[in-house]
Amino acid sequence: MLQLRYNLVERWAEKQHIPYAERHDMSVQAWSPIAKGALTGKYELGKLEFQDIRAREPIFHPENYSKV
Repeated sequence: MLQLRYNLVERWAEKQHIPYAERHDMSVQAWSPIAKGALTGKYELGKLEFQDIRAREPIFHPENYSKV
C-alpha cells in the first residue's frame, strides 16, 4: 500500500505513484484528502491567519489559496 498526499489541488501523485501502484497491484491511500481543510469551504481569502502548521503550508498562501 502507498500512502500519498493526494487531493483535488495536489494531484502530483497521478503522474508516477498511482500508475506504479496500479501496475504492481497495490492500493493507494490518500493522505490529506481535503488539503488540511482548504477544500472544506471553511476558510476565506483575507481571513487566513493561522498560528499552527497551516501558516507554513503553500496551499494557504493568499496567491495560492485564491486558486482553490
